[in-house]
Amino acid sequence: LAAVQGVTQPLVLIAGGVVAMGGVPETVEQRRRQWRLRVTRLVVPQQIRRTFVTAAAAGMCAFAISGLFSAIVPVFLTKVLDQPQPILTGAVVFVLFAATALGQLTVGRIPKEYALAVACATLIVGTAALALAVLLKSLTWTFVAAAIEGAGQGLAMGSGLAAVNEETDEQRGEVSSTYFVLLYAALAFP
Repeated sequence: LAAVQGVTQPLVLIAGGVVAMGGVPETVEQRRRQWRLRVTRLVVPQQIRRTFVTAAAAGMCAFAISGLFSAIVPVFLTKVLDQPQPILTGAVVFVLFAATALGQLTVGRIPKEYALAVACATLIVGTAALALAVLLKSLTWTFVAAAIEGAGQGLAMGSGLAAVNEETDEQRGEVSSTYFVLLYAALAFP
């Protein structure tokens, strides 16, 4: 019975959201177009390869660190800090992703020629904070590391995509898809 109740509440919330969305007016004029589904190729045009490789390398490092962080924090909290509460693990990961969102908001505020360097430096500092958390067996430093890593990840991902998009004209969808495929592949490796 408890399992059914655990599933019922999210389904009721989703159904309520669907009903609420039905009452929201459309703000865009409908255009009659013929839809053609096709697989998009992964492309990096020759003229942007240098920018793409730099942006993708920074973004891949950020996502790999995020994957590593998400993998070791639950074990670290449970085995080393003797804090097996799932809500605590969720809180640390929430801080990581919330800081990622905040890091993306800084993309336009940092000069674009420095953004990736600042992102990489932030990731290095965040990784050092995580190492310190492990060495000191500190929950506080774990949260600090999550915040720093998240900010670096958001800035790396956002500024990298902005740099790539700035140099891409006609094949923006294909290039952006290639960028995200690489980033998510890096997330999966650790």
